[in-house]
Amino acid sequence: MAQVSVQYIKPEVKEKLQSLLVDCINRCAQASLAADFVDDLLTNTEKIMISKRIGVALMLLKHVGAREISDKLKVSFPTIYRVKTWLEVKGSGYRTLLETILKEDAAKQRSHQSALEETESSPLWFGPTNWKSQRRRQWEKVKQTEVPF
Repeated sequence: MAQVSVQYIKPEVKEKLQSLLVDCINRCAQASLAADFVDDLLTNTEKIMISKRIGVALMLLKHVGAREISDKLKVSFPTIYRVKTWLEVKGSGYRTLLETILKEDAAKQRSHQSALEETESSPLWFGPTNWKSQRRRQWEKVKQTEVPF
């Protein structure tokens, strides 16, 4: 868990530091710059911890059960319920960003479903072609469009 100094810091200094962080994040227009900034700012443990919390929030917004979230992301139930409380009480920023991701995931899920239906409905015999390699290509397409959670 991250540790914070117990020494007093003036409210205006604290506000300036927080606005500086937000400003730095806001200036990350490119994904590569944002990735470099996060790599420089956080340790691997912190990145994993924050990523799991975001994943929990996303799965909660998808109405996935706590047991499935725990099994898939390897997080404890208190972590899941803490994130759920954040979303309910003060998660407007969380919710806004994750809802755009939900829309993108829904589009990916529709693409995956159509690829799956195409694979199931196509005949096994494709004429003089190799049907085994054709079927393999179809299933690779299905795997590429699959959404992890």
